[in-house]
Formats: sequence, C-alpha cells, structure tokens
Amino acid sequence: MKRAQSELLAAMLLAAIVLGALTWLVAQWEKGVGNLIKRVNEVTVRSAKLSIRIDCSGNYLVFLDPTVPSVIDAESTEYNNLRYCYAELGASSYKAYFVLPFYCNGEPSAYFIFGTFSRNPVDNVTLYTFKPSSSSAVVPQVACDKINFMPFATLHIVFPDSSEKVVSCFTNITLVNGEYLWGVSSCVGA
Repeated sequence: MKRAQSELLAAMLLAAIVLGALTWLVAQWEKGVGNLIKRVNEVTVRSAKLSIRIDCSGNYLVFLDPTVPSVIDAESTEYNNLRYCYAELGASSYKAYFVLPFYCNGEPSAYFIFGTFSRNPVDNVTLYTFKPSSSSAVVPQVACDKINFMPFATLHIVFPDSSEKVVSCFTNITLVNGEYLWGVSSCVGA
C-alpha cells in the first residue's frame, strides 16, 4: 500500500514538473509571438510611411537668396499659385525641413531650411504647402563669394514619432520678382 502511494506521489510530482515545464514553454512561445507581432507591426507602419505619395511636380516650394542669405516663401512671389503639393498624409501639419547641398568657395556644405508642411485645401482638393519658419532658419549664416548648389535637394517631413519621409527635389536658378534666386521645385516621393 505504501509502495503504491509512493509511486502515485512520484507520478503526480513528475506530472507537476512536466505541466510546469509545458506552462513555461507556452509562456515563452507567447512572449516570442508577441515580440514577433510587434516587429511586424513596426515594419508595416514603416513601410506604410515610405509608400506615402507626395507630388509637387512643376511647383516651387521655397526660394533661397544665398547672397544675404535669406529664405523667401513662394507664397510671397509670382509663383504663389505654384507652391502646392499633393500628399497622401493624414495630419493637418508636420514639421519639415529642406536640405540643400552646395559648394561654398569649393568647400562642401549645406543649407537647412526649417518650417512646416501643412494642409491647404484648394477648390475642395486637399493639398499641402511648405511654409518656412523664418529667414534665420538658414544654416550656415554666412554668404559665399562663389556658391554652387547641387541640382538636387531633399524635403524631410517629420512624423510625430520622429521618423521621416524624405522627398527628392530639384534645385535651380529661377527669376523671382526681378531677381535670380535658387528655387526648390518639383519635389516627388513615393
């Protein structure tokens, strides 16, 4: 009788150990699946941001006078009707900045123009415009004797989680209100 009780007790102890091990394995599996789902969701959100289409083809978003230096909002020029972008964005406004690489007296550098990329409905169409913060947003704050801008610039649209959508743009010399300025135009990203 004692032997049967001992065997039964040993069997129950073994069953408890096996059950505990199985419970631990299930918990580890659930944790792994949870982490995997979290990673998949992060990748899905990231790829959704990358696939957002932004199209400012043929439009001028901002101008730069490198001799001062100063930023000119396209809204204040004769190009005020050519400053809109189609964008598949959800929020009404985003922080944004331009990076314009150039050579200053033969040395590589870049201007950074900070501002906002904001919703601007036109004739029942949701469009966006870039609004520079101020001319003090130009970096560096020095003029060059000989400046040569690269033909491309980038528009960086900053999401609330600090991730960015980067859009490629053209940089060219444009006659604005009777003077030649560098204009950032035709920004496109998909």
